Amino acid sequence: MVFFFYSHKYHRDLLHDYILQIYATNGLVPLNELCNYSYNEYKKLQRAFFEEIGIRPKQYARMVRFESLHNDILLAKKIDWQYLIVKYGFHDQSHLIKEFKHFTDHTPTTFFAQMNIFV
Repeated sequence: MVFFFYSHKYHRDLLHDYILQIYATNGLVPLNELCNYSYNEYKKLQRAFFEEIGIRPKQYARMVRFESLHNDILLAKKIDWQYLIVKYGFHDQSHLIKEFKHFTDHTPTTFFAQMNIFV
């Protein structure tokens, strides 16, 4: 019984460390790198994430990356799309737009045009 509680606390601490690392890298850390390239650790991470948070770690990393991208755009005086594509690891502009549509149902231009109406 003591082992169960110790094991559960260990997994929660490990999960907390993974979450902090994902945030520290703006969602850009490869998940297999978090697990030291261990297949078993990667499977444990996926299982723990889903059980504790309700989503997969890759989806969580995408959400963190999008949040960071969104915040960078909001703070920018002039948006340099090429810089953001490189900074956030997109292959090209179409991948950035696809990611934006996934989270907002709008292209970046449409999304920020609508935001400016309300600000």
